[in-house]
Order: sequence, then C-alpha cells, then structure tokens
Amino acid sequence: MREQQTHSSLGNLSKWAFLLTFAGVGLRTNFREMSKQGLRPFIVGALGEILIACLTLGLVVGANRIWGL
Repeated sequence: MREQQTHSSLGNLSKWAFLLTFAGVGLRTNFREMSKQGLRPFIVGALGEILIACLTLGLVVGANRIWGL
C-alpha cells in the first residue's frame, strides 16, 4: 500500500516538473527573433521530429512482434 502511494506521488511530481519546464521554455520564447531565422530551421526541426516519431513507432511495432508486448 505504501509503495503504491510513493509511486503515485513520484508520478505526480514528474508530471508537474515536466509541465513547469515547458512552461518556462514557452515564457522565454521570443517569436520575433525566431521569425528572423526564416522557415528553414522550422522545416528541419519538423522533419527531425517526424523521423524520430517514425523510428520510435517502428521500434514499438518491432518489439511487439518479437516479444508480444
């Protein structure tokens, strides 16, 4: 019982830390400076994210086929 409460508390703390980290990044974002860089960095970033998402999906599907997770 105590272990479950600890696990739940740590999970809640992790979610709040994640939220606060991204809120802090968002508050410091200067969109005017970012717009001066043009579209190329955004396109490269989006393509990188798509590649990582596809790779992750492939690994999950592969692991499911191998180990039946």
